[in-house]
Amino acid sequence: MRAATFHAPGDLRVTDIDEPTAGPRELKLRMHATATCGTDAKIYKHGHPRLEPPQVIGHELAGEVVEVGSEVTGHQVGDRLQVIAAVPCGECWACTSGAMTVCPNQTSMGYQYPGGFAEYMIVPEQVLKVDGVNPIPEGVSYAEASVTEPLACALNAQELVHVGKDDVDIEYRVLAACLERMNYAEEDGLGSEIEAAIQGRPERSVASMGQAKCVDQLLAHRPITDVENATALERIA
Repeated sequence: MRAATFHAPGDLRVTDIDEPTAGPRELKLRMHATATCGTDAKIYKHGHPRLEPPQVIGHELAGEVVEVGSEVTGHQVGDRLQVIAAVPCGECWACTSGAMTVCPNQTSMGYQYPGGFAEYMIVPEQVLKVDGVNPIPEGVSYAEASVTEPLACALNAQELVHVGKDDVDIEYRVLAACLERMNYAEEDGLGSEIEAAIQGRPERSVASMGQAKCVDQLLAHRPITDVENATALERIA
């Protein structure tokens, strides 16, 4: 199968590698969309202390189940799934107190586990153990589902600072930060190059499509009253 494998800073190779097979407690996905995070661009340029090359990168993930491990229940071939990026251990003080996002033993897709810049990807046992896959609802595309993680970051931030429906300026600031992070790798050109190489067809990257739709919806539903945020959104769009 074709995959983008990180070997060293500045050395990301799209080549043929062995197609994986699901273990008894794993799922195998055909990847339909993997968005390009700003961290992917940073890995490409500088590497990452938690990533030991060579490794298939990409952690904003959406795909279709094509193989179900013999001991896996609750999933079947054909399921459309979004996969978490950061994988908590499920057993430490943070996880058992409901704070999985700050798990000190956290691992990640595209770091410790092969990621989604490939035709196929294994959902590891640890992801299933912490209920780390989400069914993609009817009417939501793979491209849209792949940016669930950055959207969740923005929504989580809104909840933490108690943003209400009338807090327009704060809401735009949070969403602009989220969209700008999604846009970082797109400006770098990394996402488009990886997608074109793996799929064999030139297209706009998933991140670009997702952010453009999000910006369109923002502009259609609410006027921008803050000049600073309007500039940020216009630059992203």
